Amino acid sequence: MNKITFNSKLNLFISDKIPSDFPNGLNSFISELTLSDGTLLKAVEVDFSSRRIDICKITGKAFPVGSRALLMGTVECEEDCEVLLGAGADWWWSGWVNGKKVIDRSKSADVGGNYYATTSKVDWLIPVSLRKGSNLLAFVVDSGNHFIMGCDVFEKELFPDYFNPMAITNESLSGYRLIGNTTRDPVSYKVGEDIEFVFELSDSRSLRDEGIYLKWIAIGDDGEYKTGLSRISETRPLSVVTRLSRPGFVRVMALLCNSRGETAGPDQLLLEKGWRFEGGAGADVDKLKPAVEEPADFVEYWTKQRNNLAEVPVKADVSPYLGKVFPDGSRILPEVDMFLVSVDCLGPRPVTGFLSVPKAEGGYPAKVAFCGYGGLDLPHVAHTCQSKDEIVFHVNAHGYELHRGRNYYKDFAANITKKHTNYAFSEEENSNPDTAYFKGMVLRVLRSIDFVKTLPKWNRKSIIAFGGSQGGLQAIWAAGLHPDVTRCESSVTWCCNMAGYSVDDRIPGWCPAYVSGLNYFDPVFHAAHIPEKCFVCIPRAGLGDYVCPPSGVTAMFNQLKCPKSIAYFQNSTHSFIPSEASIFRHR
Repeated sequence: MNKITFNSKLNLFISDKIPSDFPNGLNSFISELTLSDGTLLKAVEVDFSSRRIDICKITGKAFPVGSRALLMGTVECEEDCEVLLGAGADWWWSGWVNGKKVIDRSKSADVGGNYYATTSKVDWLIPVSLRKGSNLLAFVVDSGNHFIMGCDVFEKELFPDYFNPMAITNESLSGYRLIGNTTRDPVSYKVGEDIEFVFELSDSRSLRDEGIYLKWIAIGDDGEYKTGLSRISETRPLSVVTRLSRPGFVRVMALLCNSRGETAGPDQLLLEKGWRFEGGAGADVDKLKPAVEEPADFVEYWTKQRNNLAEVPVKADVSPYLGKVFPDGSRILPEVDMFLVSVDCLGPRPVTGFLSVPKAEGGYPAKVAFCGYGGLDLPHVAHTCQSKDEIVFHVNAHGYELHRGRNYYKDFAANITKKHTNYAFSEEENSNPDTAYFKGMVLRVLRSIDFVKTLPKWNRKSIIAFGGSQGGLQAIWAAGLHPDVTRCESSVTWCCNMAGYSVDDRIPGWCPAYVSGLNYFDPVFHAAHIPEKCFVCIPRAGLGDYVCPPSGVTAMFNQLKCPKSIAYFQNSTHSFIPSEASIFRHR
């Protein structure tokens, strides 16, 4: 039998100036690279025994989207052979074997990058020829949200159906549905226990066995990583067993594909059709805590900010909104009066938003609803943020003017970005809480609560802080910093435990790169200061959420000393909830 040995060491070069086609014709392993401007790059030798590397972790540095790396490795063969090269990256990449390009998922190829949200060494299976002796593998990777590459070499016998794959289309999968879950409550496990996921294939038409495969990936908060590609049918369920070596969560992604790992479409379509599973499980989750200590002057800092804000009178410009629909097209309830509001505030901009007040006489609870990330194309209002039974103040996160043309919002969005980063993502700004974009947002959150307290129809008893994602982050700020908030509803809370990835090797989420100045805005610390009179509800924590991982949300939840509840949704990502979600409620 031919012996194939994948070298456990890779050479890594990082520079945006590396040509995208550099490996063309390259046949030798190099340790130095001279760029066109004369710059000499020396390779960093990295361990590749796990067949997966996270460039940010091994370098200890965060890289912006589109950063480029060149990775080189070798495979030794006793004789000429045909193998399958498995590879995947986050996000755009190309691969070469002995100087010949074998796959192109680069930006220039216009093919949607890696196409899979979770990076795996079986994302793509490519038949390649290896020669006797040493073979050079080279990959050019342009980072997405993360900077990760997985790769391995497989003998063809491991995937017997590869060369005769099932055609994977909407029609071929029609009627099928992938059903996955743990064998017990997914957040009831202990460290070291087997965590078993069982995947079954249902078919509403008839029993078939047509060469459908399940590609799965399991990534744990303890750094463990597993992946596989196995046959599945109605009569052949598939069990995936993993475990955690420390308190935290494991994220599991599985999708229906053919023997080549090909799918029937993009991630969102697969989720909606029931052909993709994104979930997880946790072990000793009650022991999760912040990765770093609360800043020593946290209370002092925010007391000062509140005092400074209190010196600014709560002066509001409130004008009737005469339209019958919101800018997003949702209709205004006939039982409410709608207003455009602007309230003076400290910071760069005022508080602005839509105010809904029941027409009927009486005193009403007030809900302050905060919006998620973005919202920069036009002022948007969810139709749920109005009620005949409560006052609703829907606050945008940025304090922009309302009821303006699209060019205004386009220019506004451009003006709040720095060095081509998303707003709130500037490391330079975030290094100091006084220059962070979040500071102005926090001040507007506090002033929005001050404003609803001035409304004649407020019942003088109840104020609800409400939101999801970035809106959930703002809701926690409100509850932790404003003593008059009586209830907080924060779903899929953003930016929880931002130090978790860089300091504690947690599953990465999508949030600003960690710097110490962000600790003043991390909800794990604000949660600890929410008073006991306030009830905090986490209506949804997605076990498959790759934007706001459940480990961070749970670390925040564990800091709460007030009455609280949380609901974990299986097979739920940040924005996707299955029609028949398994929900596990905990207090």
